[in-house]
Amino acid sequence: MTCDEERIRYLILKKLYNSRRWGKGHMLVKRLKSIVPSHLRGEVFQIIKDLVKEWLIVVYGRTKHGLAAHLNIAKKREIEEILFENQNV
Repeated sequence: MTCDEERIRYLILKKLYNSRRWGKGHMLVKRLKSIVPSHLRGEVFQIIKDLVKEWLIVVYGRTKHGLAAHLNIAKKREIEEILFENQNV
């Protein structure tokens, strides 16, 4: 994983964590794209897919506004470890 991919991963998890998006508290994927620097936005969807494969993020489903996701409450400890270990990213 490159430094940019690690940074994007951190930003996505941090945004969902700080917004308290656990369980039914979902956030649209297009909003997650907007927090990433513009030159890295092309990689966001692939990284979200990777986070879904790791069960850190769960796809809530399609809303009338687009695809939405939230954090997996069962992986809370692992998510917090990632966030607090990589605060300098």
